[in-house]
Amino acid sequence: MELIKKLEQKRAELEAIKREIAILEGDVYLANKDVINEAYHAKGSTYGTVHVNGLTVNTPKKVTWDQVKLADMYDKIKLGNENPEDYIKVSYDVSETKYNAWPEAIRAAFDEARTVQPGKVTIKLGDE
Repeated sequence: MELIKKLEQKRAELEAIKREIAILEGDVYLANKDVINEAYHAKGSTYGTVHVNGLTVNTPKKVTWDQVKLADMYDKIKLGNENPEDYIKVSYDVSETKYNAWPEAIRAAFDEARTVQPGKVTIKLGDE
């Protein structure tokens, strides 16, 4: 029980520290916002890494694609007698919830394409 209490205490401390860090990072960003924006402007991009006032600021680029429009482009490229997979990566996925609800015969047909691996183990205290 002593180890469980110590684990609870350390997790609570860690969460408090994470909140403090997030607040401080926000404050540091706001205090340096103008010079950070100037550095990105000088770089000619609003993404990537800049170094200002002893800070390394990284703004990653997160790109999302409209799946319906990409499917349409896939078909257009194919109609043009080109290989759409030279331009577009296609992937397939099956919802595990839906898979489990399928009749056994359907599941069996898909089993060869299915690989199950363990995910990251988490340990929670009590009945959280």
